[in-house]
Amino acid sequence: MNSPALFFRRTEVRHMPGFPNGGLEADNLCSGVNIIYGPNASGKSTLGRAIHYLLQADERPHDISLHAMLELDATPLSLDYNMGRIQCQKRADGSELDCPTLAPRELGNRYLLALHDLISAETGQDLAQGITRELAGGYDISQASGELDYQDRAPRPKKLIDAYEVSRKHYDTVQDRQAMLLAEQSRLAQLRNQQQAAQDALLQRQWIKKARECLETRAQLEYAQERVASFPPGIELVTRHDAQQLQKLQETLDAQQQQHQSEQQRLNEARAQLQRSGLPDAGLPAELVPALRRKVEGLAGRQAEIKRQQGEAATAQAALTQALREINPHVDLVEADAIDPAMLDALFSFARQLEKIRADQAHASALQQWLGGDPPAQNAETLPHSIRLLYRWLALEEAAAEPGPPGLWSRWAPGLATTLVGLAMGSFVDAIWYLLLLAAAGLLAWTFWIRRKTGPSLADRRDALRREYESQAVQRPASWSTEQILSHIQTLQRQHAEARLAEEKRIKWSDLQPRLDDLKRRAAELEQTRPPWIGQLQSASEEIFTVWLLAQNINRWQQQRQRVVEAEELLQAATHEFQTQLDEINQALATYGLQAVDDTDTIREQVEQLAQRQQTHESATQILATGETSLARIASEQAETQAAMTALFDRVGLAVEQTSQLHAWGEQRDAYDEAIRHRDQATGSHRQTTQALSEHPELLDLSAEELASRERQYREQADQLDTISETIGGIEREIETARGGHDLETALANQVQAATALREQRERDCDTVVGGLLAHHIELQEQAEELPPILRRARELFAAITHGRYELQVQNGNPPTFRAKETARDVGLSLAELSSGTRLQLLLAARIAFVERQEQGIRVPLLLDETLGNSDERRAQEIIDAILEICRDGRQVFYFTAQQDEVAKWQQRLAACEDVEHRIIDLATQRAFAESERLPIRDYIPRPTPEVPSPDDLDWLAYGDRLRVACPEPDGVPGGYHLWFLVDDPCVLYELLKNGINKWGQLQTLVSHGRIEGMTAESTLFRRAQAAARLVQMVLKYRQVGHGRSVDRRALQESGAVSDTYIDRVEKLAETHAGNAKAILKALAQKAVTGFRANKLEELTEYLRSEKYLDDRDALSTEQIESEVRGAVFADLQTQRLRPEQVDTLLSLLTAQQYGHQAD
Repeated sequence: MNSPALFFRRTEVRHMPGFPNGGLEADNLCSGVNIIYGPNASGKSTLGRAIHYLLQADERPHDISLHAMLELDATPLSLDYNMGRIQCQKRADGSELDCPTLAPRELGNRYLLALHDLISAETGQDLAQGITRELAGGYDISQASGELDYQDRAPRPKKLIDAYEVSRKHYDTVQDRQAMLLAEQSRLAQLRNQQQAAQDALLQRQWIKKARECLETRAQLEYAQERVASFPPGIELVTRHDAQQLQKLQETLDAQQQQHQSEQQRLNEARAQLQRSGLPDAGLPAELVPALRRKVEGLAGRQAEIKRQQGEAATAQAALTQALREINPHVDLVEADAIDPAMLDALFSFARQLEKIRADQAHASALQQWLGGDPPAQNAETLPHSIRLLYRWLALEEAAAEPGPPGLWSRWAPGLATTLVGLAMGSFVDAIWYLLLLAAAGLLAWTFWIRRKTGPSLADRRDALRREYESQAVQRPASWSTEQILSHIQTLQRQHAEARLAEEKRIKWSDLQPRLDDLKRRAAELEQTRPPWIGQLQSASEEIFTVWLLAQNINRWQQQRQRVVEAEELLQAATHEFQTQLDEINQALATYGLQAVDDTDTIREQVEQLAQRQQTHESATQILATGETSLARIASEQAETQAAMTALFDRVGLAVEQTSQLHAWGEQRDAYDEAIRHRDQATGSHRQTTQALSEHPELLDLSAEELASRERQYREQADQLDTISETIGGIEREIETARGGHDLETALANQVQAATALREQRERDCDTVVGGLLAHHIELQEQAEELPPILRRARELFAAITHGRYELQVQNGNPPTFRAKETARDVGLSLAELSSGTRLQLLLAARIAFVERQEQGIRVPLLLDETLGNSDERRAQEIIDAILEICRDGRQVFYFTAQQDEVAKWQQRLAACEDVEHRIIDLATQRAFAESERLPIRDYIPRPTPEVPSPDDLDWLAYGDRLRVACPEPDGVPGGYHLWFLVDDPCVLYELLKNGINKWGQLQTLVSHGRIEGMTAESTLFRRAQAAARLVQMVLKYRQVGHGRSVDRRALQESGAVSDTYIDRVEKLAETHAGNAKAILKALAQKAVTGFRANKLEELTEYLRSEKYLDDRDALSTEQIESEVRGAVFADLQTQRLRPEQVDTLLSLLTAQQYGHQAD
């Protein structure tokens, strides 16, 4: 947009209604979004009106004063409006300019988007009319179609059909009626005589009625006169308010007397209080009591300090006593007090070194005792080899004992047994037994070798092993049998373990003696450094640590003794200060007769008692100063009240003592006035009724019984007048009609005319339907070819705000109106049928589009007043995004609100938009409202939205099962198809669902306005979805062949064939047959509803067939549907817009669904 932009930088209200002295301004305004919030009556609406007045120069009233600093096309200007005078200057050099037209008159106030206006006042007719003018170039197709009365459907000419039936029946009855007229003509003379007698009786009844009224008014007059005469004479002088005034004067006099007594008593009590206070006439010095109170508080602090110091002294004394107990009684405390604490650190270092040496000596002595001397050396190296030789011999012995070739178990058993023995003995006896594992490995290796090579020299090998063993310097077995060899192996193994242990002891013994010698030398050297002053402690024990512990106790005793001395000194100081302050206070109180005390609480009570005496003295002094004046005033008021009472009794002519009589007359005055009024009314009424009988004075002398008798006689005659007159008139009219008319010819002509009209209506209906369909087709073509810029922009904004769920439409008419098409149901809704939130969003989009289109050269700011208030969270975010897009085009926005949550929504959205400037103005803070009236901004926490299931690694069909997608209804519109049927890529489908797009109509709308990133109407993904939508629509269309729409109560009522008498029973029949038209008509033909006529059944059948509730075609089988659909989608399969597997899956799913009313 190349038009210049207008930005307000500062707006000041100097005088407006509600702000006579100004005090309202908005400064440092940004060129983006300015959020102005505050409580009610904080000035939001006034600030919005001020901006409106500055934009509309010709609408400014003459009782306001405003000032604004703005930028117009990057030129800083200053605009001043003061009581009708407008002045515009350049801020750069102060030069005068003509005030430019900022907002054209055509815009009105449409840039002010207030919530209450959009919901209640705005109908959108003027906007819709402006858009309609741009839809067609000089041709209004809708108007032309309306003038020609074209329709898309011809109604059934029920009236013409009924007229024809009526005309035919009328011809048959005309002849019968003419014959009846001849018989009635002979009765006319007799009927006229009876009519005249009835008219005379009617007139006489009126005179009798007036005479009865005269009698009633006479009786009322007599009763009223008697009532007035019953009141006492002179009552007319008393008004209804005199008794009340007298009561008030008496009460006032009593109150004044009581007040005089109270005031006198108060003066007496004040004099007594002054005497009891015992203070000088001038009272106490002003600073005496506060000073005494401060001293008492200080005294209480000193007393608390004494208690604390006493506790500290007692604690220190107890600790000193305990420290003294811990010292050896043989220690001389005088000498112990002279010990330096530094000597104790040297003693502790000496004791720690000596204890470490003694611990090492004890450990070495224990080790020497365990070794028991230098053990002899043993030969432990030859034993393992000897043990292995014996195991090999045993293996050869077992092999030789077998009668045949050795089996697998017999060959491997020795090795395995040796392994188990080695593991067991090594785990539970000694680790040396693990050496058997080497022998076991040798046996297993030998077994493996022997399996590969066998020979006859087993005995030779055993002899060789025996000779090799005997050559070792080890003990020989008792015999070379298997049992002896195994026993001897165990003996050798024990000997080997003992030899290893002896070797270990020998090694440790060799290192022990040098260590003992070194420890003995170090102990002697340390003994030489023993402190010589240890003897001063006079400890009975020579143990060094006992001496060190005694020294520690002496040091603790020294510290506690010093603490006792310090605590006693502080206690004495606190006690002295307490006594000094106590003496000062007692001395001050003694001046006013108070005794000296030594308790803090008692002396505080005496100070408060003195303060109370001072208050009593001051109060009594003040009462005495004003009491005399009050007594004089009360006496004067009593005299005035008494004079008013005397004047009241003089006026009514009674004495002052006749108070009860005055009250009685006052109570009767309302009744007296009512009686006078009734008498006057009765007199006037009687005069009128008497004058009305001036022509018949004889009736005045008749009694009530006589008048009633005559009235009954005349009434019986007059009641027959209407009947007689109607009979005469009917006969005369029929005779006159018969003489001048041609009923029989007319009836025949009407029958012919009705047949002709019915035939001509059929021709007109054909023309109407053809013309209506042609006009509708032309309108669709015009809308599809090109849309006006306003409508395109409004549709784009409305689609963005509603997230594609609605599409804005303009319905031609007089006047044109806005409508919203629900894309999922393909249903158009008027503004009255929309929810308040959706209606607001539609009119908001239309208003913004109109402002953008109609503004002339200058982009004026948009003023929004709580526009988000009626929208849910999703719609609110879409509205904010749409407004931010407008700001990015260079338009300033003002948003006024009193809702903290709206400010929080704006803040959350603006935080992520760094390219849009924004500012938040808190009017309550700016105008220094009280904290309770301010609106703190709360953190906005969006409500969690239902999470869309993720496809993970599922394929298209499995993802549909996870989504639990239901098949579309057979008569549903394509816009309501779920996107799973149209998008076979689970990842793409998941992204669409996550963004809140789940219907085909919604996706179409958003794509058409470019609201989905990466997807256009020409993209492959969208073309594939279109092809899938056509496939689903075809399947459902073929499935509906032979199955009409479901019949419900609305269809039965609109047919006109079912009256209110039968509607409930026919509706129940429709529910029984699940809305199946064929089954319903069949049941009605079989008299399922008693009394339902055959002609109405034919009429109902015709209506159901014309409205597609009844489909006489045969239903298609699944194979027929698949054949038709596969042929229709062949081109999409060729272009790979549809996959064969996708087609098979959709056909299988959609043809498997059954209709609830399929069976006849």
